[in-house]
Amino acid sequence: MDIPNEWDTLIQWTHYSDCGPPCDKIKYRFQPKIFPIAQENGELYTKSPADSVDQLTIEHEAEKFAGSAPDIASLRNGMKQMLLKEGYRDHLVIDTVIMGGKDSIPVTGFSREVSHIKKFNIRALVRLKGDLVLFEFELRSRKPVLKDGIFVQKVTDIIRSLKLVD
Repeated sequence: MDIPNEWDTLIQWTHYSDCGPPCDKIKYRFQPKIFPIAQENGELYTKSPADSVDQLTIEHEAEKFAGSAPDIASLRNGMKQMLLKEGYRDHLVIDTVIMGGKDSIPVTGFSREVSHIKKFNIRALVRLKGDLVLFEFELRSRKPVLKDGIFVQKVTDIIRSLKLVD
């Protein structure tokens, strides 16, 4: 995958869950080194910066997924429902399926503005070696000139650059 030059920092951690190892996730985050590092763990995520966030978080199950993966339409709908539940209701910026090589990748994202902070959250799901891998792109900024299309284009370019190997 083509990572933008400004994302010059990569961190990796295990996000432990209250339900134990079957629910734990391995996470990788790309971001600019000038921004604060916010590593979430468990259900409480209180140290997230209000703005100055430009990152990609990739997550997958810590243990091998058991069972069959849902179809693309179900994945796309599930991502949209999750974003709506998290308060992203204002503006749907993308809801599509992008071809990443030979693979269909559902992509859904919203933007919203809260206290003069423009927030974007775009998610994509891919199947990799039988497991689901979530790509979550986040941008939060006070910049008044930030347009939806700029971030959406950056994200779709990254998704199209994915080379999935089974």
